[in-house]
This record gives sequence, structure tokens and C-alpha cells, in this order.
Amino acid sequence: MWFLPRIGPLGNLKPQQISSSVPLQRPYLPKQLNSTARQRSLWGSRIFFNSSPSPKPQQQLTVEEEKELLKAAGNSVSELLTLSKTYPTNVHFPLAAARLLSKAGRYDEAVLLYRDAEALAPTPADQSFVLVGWATYEMHHGGQTKAEELLNAAMAVAPQMAAPLNAMAKLEERRGNERAAEDLYRQALDLQPSNFVSAQSLAVLLAKKGDSRGASELFEKISIAVPSHAPTWQAWALHEWRQGKYSVARDLFEQGIENCHPHAPLLVAYSKMEAQRRNRTKSRALLRQAATADPSNPHTWVSWAQLEGRLGNHTTAIDICREALKANPGNVFLLCTAGQIYAAAGDTERAVKSWEQALQRDPGCAIAAHELGCLARQQGDLTRAEDFFTLGLGSSDAKGSLRCASALSEIRVFQGDTHAAKEVLRSAASRHRPDGRLLREWAGIEKRLGDLSAAAAMYKRAAETDPRDERTWLQWGLLERRRGEVDAALKCWRAGLKVSPLNPFLWQLCGVTLWDAGRVVTARETFTQGLKFCPTNQPLLLEWALKEAENGDEKAALEILRLAQAAQGAPHAPLLAAWVQFATRLGYTEEAAQIKEKLEKATSDGGKAAAARKKKKQRRARYFAAKSRGGTVSHAMGGERSP
Repeated sequence: MWFLPRIGPLGNLKPQQISSSVPLQRPYLPKQLNSTARQRSLWGSRIFFNSSPSPKPQQQLTVEEEKELLKAAGNSVSELLTLSKTYPTNVHFPLAAARLLSKAGRYDEAVLLYRDAEALAPTPADQSFVLVGWATYEMHHGGQTKAEELLNAAMAVAPQMAAPLNAMAKLEERRGNERAAEDLYRQALDLQPSNFVSAQSLAVLLAKKGDSRGASELFEKISIAVPSHAPTWQAWALHEWRQGKYSVARDLFEQGIENCHPHAPLLVAYSKMEAQRRNRTKSRALLRQAATADPSNPHTWVSWAQLEGRLGNHTTAIDICREALKANPGNVFLLCTAGQIYAAAGDTERAVKSWEQALQRDPGCAIAAHELGCLARQQGDLTRAEDFFTLGLGSSDAKGSLRCASALSEIRVFQGDTHAAKEVLRSAASRHRPDGRLLREWAGIEKRLGDLSAAAAMYKRAAETDPRDERTWLQWGLLERRRGEVDAALKCWRAGLKVSPLNPFLWQLCGVTLWDAGRVVTARETFTQGLKFCPTNQPLLLEWALKEAENGDEKAALEILRLAQAAQGAPHAPLLAAWVQFATRLGYTEEAAQIKEKLEKATSDGGKAAAARKKKKQRRARYFAAKSRGGTVSHAMGGERSP
């Protein structure tokens, strides 16, 4: 295992200063943590009980009792308001109720609760805590000026607290003022040197700014000072993974698991990394561990359902969503995921119902808006699709908003206005930090406009933003090959193989391109290495065999095709046809007859299955083929439910 070099602790931070603040059960809920982190932690998970613990009137609640009451109240605004009356000087209950109201779109009521909580706050620290929570609410709903006003008031009320500085730094990050955000994080650390939440936020910011070394050093210092703080290991591992350093990231995840109590978010993040590398067995095992560590964490079940859905196990994925929704009723992440699984399984009616429920729970849910917009677009109702995508564009959820921007841009491309499509992406990138996906699509638009240099520059930016995205490396390599830059193309594809060595198409592209460039020996080595990772991939075998045949060695080509005997899945007709041809030429008539029989069976055995596959392929390729039918998405998707 890769171990950390020992370097000095963060600033004036000494391990003994904070070792007592790390709890045994939940390492991300330290009692001495600043109020912003404490507020987040109280909402980190919700466990639903059959009955709420009995409150203790006229008695000061301990931290654990307070957390227990919040968990028991769950998503019930009425229960939280009852607790507020029972404990009128406890500001956490009205804040929790305000957050639920804001999620339900009842913004005016939420603001009233924030005002009441501020008025009832018994101490300056509590008042500052309320103001930070209120400012965070305003921040997420576009009220940046109001948020700044509230945070300034919070700093004036309790100047000794780091939480308002942290929140102000987050606000500056949203505005794109990264220098100001960095200064504020450093001020928070000067105020509270042991506040490792400020340190972690600063490290994440440094990583975003491209200071990879500075971020890694800061993560390292925090992990030495607080080795049981799981979120630090998680953030550090993800930072290294974004740099394409899989081995380093894997070791950091393992060290986090070793040093911390079972922490579901850490395990889920590790699982996602393994899933992206197509290590599904490891990914599933990590998700099982996460579910055991914290059954109430909805993100565990979301990730697990998505994994099973990608593998085609739709029944299992739907069962996971249903069970998770019983424990987390109305959770928008689970509702959106359930809708995606239903849609993949062909149950469009239930998919639409799930997404509409998500929008009812959170009117600004960009993912639900995106999915409903995509359904409307596939049905040809472009007006309705634009309405959904525009709704998602205004969301504070950066990921969902950027997806809606990409989808709206595709509509503009279909309508023939490529410049308008580019402007949609440019506008979205000005509101949120663009991710690799949006930049990759932007590169595609530049390519469509004929500016290959601009497209290459945008692919480069996308790869720097997310080096883990194999599709960026693949498409960038194809562009470079089109520009005649063979070495640059190979460099891109090799970078993609570091991220996803199980992608046979990348091996195929490398092998074929090397062969066409006259580097036959290196091409053979590439094909051989590719077959170690994808030993039964029939298209990869066929491409290598055809290149050997072009080189005049049909016997070697036949030997390569014979490796397909171990292949699983449906027979690959082009490979069988080539096999018959080479076997016949070389005089293996009996073998040729046997393979010909398999070929005829494969081509005639299609029937309904072949027709269904063809229809599915045509449906995917015919992105905007349907003419506009009008009406709502629910109406457009009406009729009998698909089996």
C-alpha cells in the first residue's frame, strides 16, 4: 500500500488539539465543529422511527438528544414545529423545518421561520448560526445580495466564529471570485486553526484552481492531523482520481476505510470510481458495505440502483429504489433514479410519474426537468422540451443545470442554429463551472462549425477538467486523427485506456491507427495487450485479423478468429463471415462448413429479436425524427404501458 510521507501539521494545528473532537460513531459529526458543518451534518442522513423520542421540556438537550429528535422528525414539518414549541430556544428545529419548506417551494413560509429563529436565538453564536443557515438558503435560491447581507450580520454578531467566513467564501466561489474565496478560507483558518472543515474547503478550491500540488499537500496535512476524518480521505482520493491517478486514489480510499469508522459517502465514492473503470464486482461489494454502514443514506441506494440499471438488471434496480423510497419517502434523488430505471425498462408511465413527483417535491429539480424534457423531445414535442430544459437551467444544482443546457443546445443544433447552440453552452458556463461533459459537447459544436483548432482546445480543456472521462479522450483522439496528428491521437487514446482499460474500442483505435501508420510491430503488441483486458471481444479480434490478412498472412488471421470460440454473447456475423472466407481459402473445408452453418443460423435466427434490436437502434439514432404532437409529456407518452 502507498503510505503518506510525514510532514508538519496544518499551520498551528496540532493533533492533540482536535483528537478529542472526533466522535466514535460518526467521524463527520465532531462536537466542536463549526456551525455550518454541524448544520450540514444534522441533515446528512435521516432515519425514520415508528415513534418519536419523548422530548424533555424545560431541560437543555444534549447534542446526541438533539440529533435523535431531528432524525425522528424526518421530513415532517409539523413535527419539527412541535419540537420548536417544546424547545423555543433551540434554533435547529425551526431551521430544519425551513429547509423542508424551501424544498417544497414554500419560500415565503421558510423565510418567516428563519426570521423567527433569529429572534429566538438565545446567544450570539446561535444567532450567527441561524444567519448562516438563512444566507445559505438565499444563496441556493439566487439571492446572493441578501445572502451577503446576512453573512455580514453573522460576522458582526459573532466575530470569533469561522462559519460565516466559510459561508462567505462559498458565496464568492459561486460568483467566480476564487481569489476572494481563498482569502476568506485562510482568514477562517487564522481564526480557528483547528477548523479542518475550512482547510478541506480550501484544499478543494485549490484543486479547482489547478493547484494540484497545493491541494494534495493540504489534504495530506489534514489527514495527518485528523486521520479519522473520512470526508478528507474522500475529497483527497477524488482529487487524485480527477487527475487520472487511479492507483493513488485507490490507496487513499483504502487508507480512509482503514483509518475511519464505516462511512457510507466514502464507500460510495470509491464504488463510483471502480464502476467507471468497469470493475463492477468491486463496485457492488463497496455499495453493500455502504448500505450496511448507513442504511438511511439515499445516495448509496441511488448509486447501487444506477449500477444495476447500467448492467441491464432493471428488476433488481427497481426493487432497490422501491425499498429505499420506503425508508426515504419523497427523496428527489431516489425519485429521479427510479424514473430513469423505469424508462430504461420501458415503463414510461411510471418513469414520468416518478419525475413529476420529484418536481412536486422540489420545483427546481433540474435532473427531473432534464429527464422530462428528453422524453418530450423524443416524442417530437420540442416546445414542451424547451420549457423543461429552461426550467432546469435556472436551478442551483450545477450538474442538472448543465445537463439541461446541453440538451437545449442539441435542440438548437437540430433546428440548424449552431451559433445559438454554442451561445446556450457559453451562457451556462458563465453561471456554473462547466464540467467535462459540457466542454466536450462544446468541442463538438466547434467541430461542426469547422473550427478544428477551437475544437481541439475545448477538448483539451474538457480533459483537464475531468481526466477520468474516457469519451473525451476518445473523441479528442478522433479529432486529432482527422487533423492528421497521429501521435497526438494515440496519446489521447492511451490516456483514455489508463482511465478505462476495459474499453475495447480504444484498443481497436490504437491498434488500427498504428498499423495504418506502418508501426506493425507496435500495433500487434497493442492488439495483444488489448485482448488481455478484453479477451473475447469479437470486433477487436476481427480488426486484428483483417489487418493480418491485409499484410498477407491469412493463416495468422484465421488463428486470431479462432479465439472467438471462447466469446460469450451473440455471434458477430462479420467475424463469422471472415472466418468462413479465410478457412475456405486455406483449405479447411470442414471448419468452413461448420462456421458457415453458425453464420446462417446467426443471420436467420434474428426473427423478432433482430427486429427489436433494429427498432431500438433506429429509435436511438432517430433523435428528433418524430413531428411535434403538442400536449403535455404525460399525454404524449400516454396509451398502454409498455410491457
